[in-house]
Amino acid sequence: MIIDFVPLESERRGPAIGKWLSRVGLSTNDAAAVTTIPNKLLISWITCEAKIPDGSWSELSSFFYTHANQSTDIAVLRDADGVHPLEIVTRGCYVDHIVARDNRSGVVSIYSQADQFQPEGVSYQLFDAGVNADALAKMEAWAVELRTCGDEEKLQAAEINRGLIRMALQKHLRQSFVKMIMAAASEHRDCG
Repeated sequence: MIIDFVPLESERRGPAIGKWLSRVGLSTNDAAAVTTIPNKLLISWITCEAKIPDGSWSELSSFFYTHANQSTDIAVLRDADGVHPLEIVTRGCYVDHIVARDNRSGVVSIYSQADQFQPEGVSYQLFDAGVNADALAKMEAWAVELRTCGDEEKLQAAEINRGLIRMALQKHLRQSFVKMIMAAASEHRDCG
């Protein structure tokens, strides 16, 4: 599954918060302790009983940025506006990433647990490379680490796997580019 780098819709924010808290090893109590948001309200958002208001979404965004800034094991990919999280990647769930030749967009592959929006397995997240230099630096370091640790046999197997994943990432970047071109052509037709 590939996810675009447009901001998260309000109905996806709650489940994303739950997934991200789990991914970084925190609970709703941990988040409630350092934000103005009560634990019960966080839980109601995560379970989709209520939608996250924009002000609270901004506060939770700051919470995740602060947490990521204190760790080399957590990278926050920001949406195109550079303000809110698009995805949170940890060293443990990171598979690989590539950046397009124009250095404007990229895609990361992530091991993910099943949720109501996607099955368990590897998911792909497109991102705007221009607003994600800090996350890219962390992911580059993880990629180097993955390519240099282990015995020779494991490294060869990992390199084959990496090649296959890179092919999938390139495919997803191409699909995104085609989608963008089709949307622009459609807009041009509608205006002409």
